[in-house]
Amino acid sequence: MRMQDFAVSYHAATEIVGLFREVLEGCKLTSDETLLLFTDTRFNPTYPAAFMAAGQEIGAEVIQMTVPSTLPEISSAYIRDAWKAADLVIGMSQVQWLYSRAHDEARQSGTRALMVVEPIDVLRRLSPNEDVRKRGRAGVPLLTAGKEMRITSKNGTDFTVNKEGREAYTLYSLADEPGKWDHWPQGLVTFFAAPGQGNGTIVVDPGTVFLKFRRHSTEPVKLTVREGRIVKFEGGTEARLVEEWFAQWNDPRSYELAHVGWGTEHRADWNVIGMDSEAYYANFLLAFGRNIFWPVGGDNDVESHWDFCCLDHDIYVDDQVIVENGTIVPENLK
Repeated sequence: MRMQDFAVSYHAATEIVGLFREVLEGCKLTSDETLLLFTDTRFNPTYPAAFMAAGQEIGAEVIQMTVPSTLPEISSAYIRDAWKAADLVIGMSQVQWLYSRAHDEARQSGTRALMVVEPIDVLRRLSPNEDVRKRGRAGVPLLTAGKEMRITSKNGTDFTVNKEGREAYTLYSLADEPGKWDHWPQGLVTFFAAPGQGNGTIVVDPGTVFLKFRRHSTEPVKLTVREGRIVKFEGGTEARLVEEWFAQWNDPRSYELAHVGWGTEHRADWNVIGMDSEAYYANFLLAFGRNIFWPVGGDNDVESHWDFCCLDHDIYVDDQVIVENGTIVPENLK
């Protein structure tokens, strides 16, 4: 999240109440429900203000919780109870809550949760879209039924993950079902790999998005993965920088495969670093590190999480081609 991309005047909240109300209605918020707005002391206040107005217009009970930005994650009993008591939580915070046990507990109780941290121009451009939702919902049963995902590229990627017994998950910018987490904006079909799964070579081409560095790569980086863990980084300066980023956590679990999938958002802009990168239509998204996520995730609670967003890769589920030459192939997933 880049704080300079956010408005600094409370008056800006008046311009987005209508948009935020549409999203709350898309999340099926009703007048007999409780909306919890979760934010921190460093987050721009216009979003919580607009969501509070939108929630009140719907007639819901609206509560805002603001925590110190220095809080490591949402772990206190008070916060956990508040999340579990809410029907819908809007998460607007730099404090870690996504891959947390408190978040899982809340969703297990039926709470819906939506992350909203991107700049307003991105939210407007990538507002919830029915085509993105349909692609994601169609991809889940296909990926869930598959036993193996394989990713290849003309530049040397050849990576295979056994996914038997692992359910898929989709994101489409709306938390519209009990226990659903989503991220606005987002468009993704993915699964969380079982520990020890994932072998082969991944060649990160120039132009790949390094989300943690908030920029596109400029030279190839070759990753060797064995039994679900990165064991070698090869390349030039950028390979060294990526390797040092992983090494700084001083925890072997940082190198473990977290999730693998493909983007479904046809309106995403590859030149905009952020959720545009993760959701970009037919891109290959690969992540390592933290992956606590009920009911389809793992149990890796390492602090780090790194995403590679890659173009020009082919994706197969078993013997079926899902992505080829930058496009989604199956008609029902396009």
